[in-house]
Amino acid sequence: MGYWFFGRPTLEDLRQDLRAVIRKCRPDWDITTPELKAAWQEGRKELFYPYGKTYAQTLGEQD
Repeated sequence: MGYWFFGRPTLEDLRQDLRAVIRKCRPDWDITTPELKAAWQEGRKELFYPYGKTYAQTLGEQD
């Protein structure tokens, strides 16, 4: 029966939606912008999450 699949998003639809959401909430999503390229070259790594942190530190920040 194909009724279950009618109107349900595909995995690709879900992936594209997730990319759109992350793009809106992450300022460093597109690192090819001139501003972010300049910041990287200037050594302002704090703009790039989670640069310089361990996996455990990153998980510890989540609440």
